[in-house]
Amino acid sequence: MLYDGFKLQALLREILPTDEFSIEHAHIIFTNRFFATFDEGDRRYHARVSVYGLPSIISTTGIVEAPAKPKEFYLLKQRYAALGMSGVPIEALKERFKGRFIDYDDDRLTEVMKGYVMQAIFHHLMLEPFCPDRKCRLFNGHWQEEVILAQLGPKEHEFCERHHAILEKLR
Repeated sequence: MLYDGFKLQALLREILPTDEFSIEHAHIIFTNRFFATFDEGDRRYHARVSVYGLPSIISTTGIVEAPAKPKEFYLLKQRYAALGMSGVPIEALKERFKGRFIDYDDDRLTEVMKGYVMQAIFHHLMLEPFCPDRKCRLFNGHWQEEVILAQLGPKEHEFCERHHAILEKLR
């Protein structure tokens, strides 16, 4: 089932103590619910990993389903369908592209979620959760491979210079 992310956020907000609606309290809720938000620009829903605000919500299902898998995954799936092989198990496709996307029960899931927590914290403190640097944990990846690079890629620092400096200043 797909939930409206903003409506889910509004429902969750109702259970928070109103005296904690402040900069001193960052509420971050993890859920396995799959949600989307409506985009007025193209008049359709888009699956999301997170919705930031009060509270911020992060979906473990969303990290698997929202960012797109590699283009070749979808092309091969279409090729099989065109050949009348629509019954090809999704697991066979997943095995072929293993490591290029986050899947359910993936050992890397916890590490990836840390980056989304930092996005929620940056949103809470600065109303700016994202970074244009593809190697920064605050990068808003729309493809699984972008998420993997930003959250798990090799790096001396987990954050770009700008966000690293902000964190040092906050420390």
